[in-house]
Order: sequence, then structure tokens, then C-alpha cells
Amino acid sequence: MCSYNQISNTYSCENNRTLTGLLKGELGFQGCVTADWWAKQPTCGTLAANKGLGKMIPGGTVYGGNTFGSTLLNPVNSGQVSQAHLAIAACHLISPKRAAMTAPWPSGGVPGPYLVDPLSAVRAQALSVTVTSILSDGDTNGARNAARGKAVALVFISANSGEGYVTVRSNARDPNDLNAWHNGKLVQAVAPVNRNTIIAMNSIGLSDRSVYNNYLLSADYHGALDQQRQRSLGQEAGNAIVDIPWGNVNPSGRLPYTIAESPSDYPAQVTTGEGTINHSEELFIDYAIKCLSR
Repeated sequence: MCSYNQISNTYSCENNRTLTGLLKGELGFQGCVTADWWAKQPTCGTLAANKGLGKMIPGGTVYGGNTFGSTLLNPVNSGQVSQAHLAIAACHLISPKRAAMTAPWPSGGVPGPYLVDPLSAVRAQALSVTVTSILSDGDTNGARNAARGKAVALVFISANSGEGYVTVRSNARDPNDLNAWHNGKLVQAVAPVNRNTIIAMNSIGLSDRSVYNNYLLSADYHGALDQQRQRSLGQEAGNAIVDIPWGNVNPSGRLPYTIAESPSDYPAQVTTGEGTINHSEELFIDYAIKCLSR
């Protein structure tokens, strides 16, 4: 899906360099590129099909004007868009693999047939031990009491965001900052009373871990497992999370970004609002920074 923003002063949905040169050329992507809702092709319009755009989002003129569909007939008949290109785009449209993500608010989310929550997954793994749980993320006293004296404490925290028309905890679009919800107060409540604290972080991307770094780095603690997770884990979310601390799978460490000790360690900082962003760090977004170490 191409988005709303411009890349080097060219809208992403009519950007031949990124859609055709990089995505389909260098990366070998063979699927269909669809425009996001209201994403613009102000320069090329229908001829964005020549730039790598394969499909407009459904909705026609209700959602900002449909430059494809019946509008595409004249450019094809006149030769401005080749029939060969149209055939390739059509092939990509009729033969996708079906996939769905489980999520409460994004427009791409759909309800799954079932959902394995983390607590159910923990109970299924820990059949021979007693599991005590607190399900309120604001009950720090209850969490502290539940964790005290236990062999292991698992703390689940998150940092998600909304999407345009849906505001989630004051996040109308992208996150307002890199903080975990409630600023990681659950971790700050549990870690001092349990030296074996495991932190499971459900995040759409990077997060500020400085609020609990002192527990991760202290020699008084055996350490904590911080799982950086993308949102929309799917219907097997609980099993996917629990499999790692139980040693059922190797997390492998294949993240597309570095988890730094502090936001100041990143060469690029959080920018909110609209406007032009000059990425002076270029591609060096994860190099030569101080990473968390024990």
C-alpha cells in the first residue's frame, strides 16, 4: 500500500523510483500495490498505473475520486497505459494470498475466528504451577502484590496508536511519543519486588525503555526479557508471546531496527505534526548508537 506522503517531492502512489525501481525491482516484490484511502496522484492521475500503482482503494468518488476503474479505459485504449501492464496488474489482483490481522481499530483489521490471549497461553504452558494474574493495567498495587514472592513475574505492557478517524488514548494517528502506556508504571511496580521480571512489550515499533532500564541493567536482577512486538499479532498472539520465555522457539533477533537504551541514542528524534522532514541521517538510522547491554 502506498501512502499519503511525498518521497523526495513525489507522492508515493505515483513514485516510479520507489514503486517500480526499489519495491518491484531491487526487492523483487511481485504483488499488487494499492493506494491508501485518499492517497493522492495529483500529477499522473490515471497514468500512475505506469509508475507501479496497481489498484485504487474501493469507494470511487466518495473517497476522493477514483482514477482507475472505468476512468482507466481511455488511457488503455489510447496506448498511454499498455495492455501488458494492465494484464500484470490484473494478475496480481486475482491471485493474492489471503491474510488477516486481528486488531481493535485499524481499517485493515478484521475479527479472527478466535483469539489466544497471553493469560490463557501462560496457563496452558504452566500446568503444574499456580498462576496469579492482575488484568487491570492501572492496578499497580495489585500487580505488586501479585508479583511479590513468585518465582517469575510476567508484565505485559503496550504502546499503540490510533488511525485518523479513531483516537486511542489521545493518539489520533501515529503515537505522540515513544512511551509505553501509563509510562511503564506496571514495570516500575513489579520489578522492585521480583528479581525475575519478564517484560512483554506489545508495540507498533520503537519504545522508550529508559523508565525501566535500571532494572534491566542492575546486577541485583537476573535480567528481563523485553519482547518488542508489532501490533496486530493475530489470533495466536498469546502463544506467539509465551513461546519465547518458555524456550519453545528462538526469537532470533531479526528486528528491522535497533532497540536503544534511550531515545537520545537514535540519530532521528520523534517529530509530531505535519510538515517536511529532512532525513539527514539518511540510511544510518540504526548505526553507531549505544545499544542495551548487560
